Amino acid sequence: MICSDPALLARAKVSIRLYADFLAADRGYAEQAQEGQGWPYVLDKCADRACLLSEYNERISWIATPFEVPDYRIRGAQRLNDAENIKTDWKRLELLPAGNDLVFFRLSSSYQKGGPDMAPFNGGATGFFRLEADHGTYRDTDDSGFDFQRDPKGGWRVIQIGDCPCGAHISLDGLYR
Repeated sequence: MICSDPALLARAKVSIRLYADFLAADRGYAEQAQEGQGWPYVLDKCADRACLLSEYNERISWIATPFEVPDYRIRGAQRLNDAENIKTDWKRLELLPAGNDLVFFRLSSSYQKGGPDMAPFNGGATGFFRLEADHGTYRDTDDSGFDFQRDPKGGWRVIQIGDCPCGAHISLDGLYR
């Protein structure tokens, strides 16, 4: 079922890549996490496409969500920083081709609010979009999400629609280069 479905196959490939990179970055944490999440056996309970999509999305979200797990670099992903941010804050966009014109994205940010003694606020979002003529769209179940537009100078413009899936009053808008 997975190999004949482009959306499932893309998620399978991305979850394998993310887990391998996560394992290479922090083997002990990754192995402990795998045991706690019941991977890969949780997929065995699925008898249909909807269940598999849900399980893959949950797995990818958990393992790729910044600040839920130790930071690691995704091999083969285009990694770009927000060209417009200020010195005390940062935003990052990572894009990984997933096949069949699907692209996996990981957006992450850290903001230092208040004084230097305050802990930073961290947030992020992950998902897939179909790349069509240098642009793509991702929408969450509540119609919030992101529009992606390739920038002529080699970066990406991200336009946030509604609240960020990572929390209210957070913006991951930006020009990433």
